[in-house]
Amino acid sequence: MNNRKLLIFASFLLLAGCTTDPDTDNNAGGGTSAQTPSAKIVNTSADAAAETLLVYFNDRAVESIESTAAATRTAATRSGVASVDDVLSRLEIVSLERLFTYDARSEEQTRAAGLHKWYILTFGQGADLEKAARELAGVAEVSRIQFDTKLQKASVGNPMPFRIDETGTTRADFSGSGFNDPGLPNQWHYSNNGDKMFAATTAAGADINVPEAWKLTGGSPSIIVAIVDEGVKYTHPDLADNMWVNKAELNGAANTDNDGNGYKNDVHGYNFATNSSNLTWSVSHYDNKGKYDGDSGHGTHVAGTVAAVNNNGKGVCGVAGGTGSNDGVKLMSCQIFSGSTASNALATVKAIKYAADNGAVILQCSWGYVSGLANSYEWGEPGFKTQEEWEKSMPLEKEALEYFIHNAGSPNGPIEGGLAIFAGGNETAPMAGFPGAADFCISVSATAADYTPAVYTNYGPGTTIAAPGGDQDYYYEYFDDNHKRGEIGLTYIYGIGRSTARKILDEAGISYDLKVQDWSDEQVGAIRSKIADMGIKVEGECRSVVQLNIKRLMDIGCYRGIRHRLGLPVRGQSTKNNARTRKGKKKTVANKKKATK
Repeated sequence: MNNRKLLIFASFLLLAGCTTDPDTDNNAGGGTSAQTPSAKIVNTSADAAAETLLVYFNDRAVESIESTAAATRTAATRSGVASVDDVLSRLEIVSLERLFTYDARSEEQTRAAGLHKWYILTFGQGADLEKAARELAGVAEVSRIQFDTKLQKASVGNPMPFRIDETGTTRADFSGSGFNDPGLPNQWHYSNNGDKMFAATTAAGADINVPEAWKLTGGSPSIIVAIVDEGVKYTHPDLADNMWVNKAELNGAANTDNDGNGYKNDVHGYNFATNSSNLTWSVSHYDNKGKYDGDSGHGTHVAGTVAAVNNNGKGVCGVAGGTGSNDGVKLMSCQIFSGSTASNALATVKAIKYAADNGAVILQCSWGYVSGLANSYEWGEPGFKTQEEWEKSMPLEKEALEYFIHNAGSPNGPIEGGLAIFAGGNETAPMAGFPGAADFCISVSATAADYTPAVYTNYGPGTTIAAPGGDQDYYYEYFDDNHKRGEIGLTYIYGIGRSTARKILDEAGISYDLKVQDWSDEQVGAIRSKIADMGIKVEGECRSVVQLNIKRLMDIGCYRGIRHRLGLPVRGQSTKNNARTRKGKKKTVANKKKATK
């Protein structure tokens, strides 16, 4: 296996053809749309960013808009097409601007993918976006309308640094690697020798066996990995030497787009959350209940896993951090979260295209949507269950990812095309979340140090590969009764799950990380009081409610009730091959005897 292929394979472990133009009414004269107006609106306004619509125009409208703004390439308020402008004037639009910035280096492939037809329509404060979408959908020159959906961070809460307590941690043997990084022996996921200091169930070989890979290559600066996440701390002593550098901006005039990519001062990447070149990683913020919801350090943590500089006597080792001779892969920070600022579709697609156009060939992503099979009690509204459903509702994300996959690295990059790698999700659902579950992406589930799935990971359909995901916080909780953190300990009460446990602790003013054994009598009393005040039914009362609900379903004779009555699984499990715990031990049933002739 050559070095390049090895690096690509290693990229699978970082987290636990040309695009066709979908324009259906693409005639020069505008004509009549083949779609009904309602069909053009691809998603709902639920949890959408305010004052913004993302609109895909047909060729006629785009040609007119581009001619109107040709001189400055700046935002406008009119398209130059009478039918479109009539609607825009009624809606009191603030600006109409191309979604993806103009970059001469990539404009040809941008237009080939049809991405130049996406525009941002910005309205005044308090504008009725649903009404605006309906009116725009009635215009022939409008092909699709997407609400700017908000995204939530995969990692929330206070920053959680690597923790070593009195129980110790797995000490792997890296004596043959030649690397002197002090944190390397603690990275069991690279080479697990079965040391029981971390957990009794630790199994030798439950790792990625990276020392063998390092014998062939430690990395290559020709490979650029875009970290689509919180900002990467590019000044970190274990990351600085492996950061991607935009030399045109580093050496050019200040506050000038020196390389013509549409972004000023983007030396190590760009902050798409705040639409500025100021990369951030430590923005503090507390909500109105005093709960921390600022930066968690996740972007920097992920970047370290990818390419912390190896053999520099500092910190830890990255999978492809090199050998200490400036030969690691390069890290590009494509920031889509900043402090408490929720990202959105607009920020993420801009980050993806930016990465492709500026040399990245691997996307490392920890964003996405809740799995379609997530427990709604814990996670609220489930996400997409099928790729078709996701593609229909999120065409902009789909097209941006396809653009990256088909165009990143081309034509003179280290590889042709790019790899989009996503975390499978953290809802313990039997299905990966989208977009990672799409067949053109790589979705990674997490494993623990004993070959078992990490307690939080999604799994099953949509998952491409499993890799060690860092289950250390949970071993204390699930394998040692004396080390359960509060948010886990509360879930042992029937009727309380993870999200409810966090709400209770927030209300009581108790840290999630304070172990149950360390709760004071006052804190225990406060928790009991909050459970009562919040009206949460637990133990016997909750069991009674559940049984009454089941009885009601059986009484009305609905599908779920019938399956309850028969002792069959009721939440979509395969009846034939699994769910044996509901149906009991598998039994052989004889065929009906045939009458003798």
